[in-house]
Amino acid sequence: MHSIKLIGIYGEFKTNLESGQMVTYTPDELVAQLANAEWGDGHNRGIEQKIKNARFLNKADLDNLYYDSGPSHSIGGM
Repeated sequence: MHSIKLIGIYGEFKTNLESGQMVTYTPDELVAQLANAEWGDGHNRGIEQKIKNARFLNKADLDNLYYDSGPSHSIGGM
């Protein structure tokens, strides 16, 4: 599956085999799970590619955000 670029299905199937959960799925549930994994993987790879192509100048993460707890300023001097 990996060689035909079904990376999401490959990862999900490998995880199911290693965890032993595969026996708890019915065949239709397994196919649905694998199809959802492939769609999600493709969607996530698309987002990652768009972020990469955007070429943002600064890398940001939530740990570096500054939250000011000072007084709020109203608009219009109210």
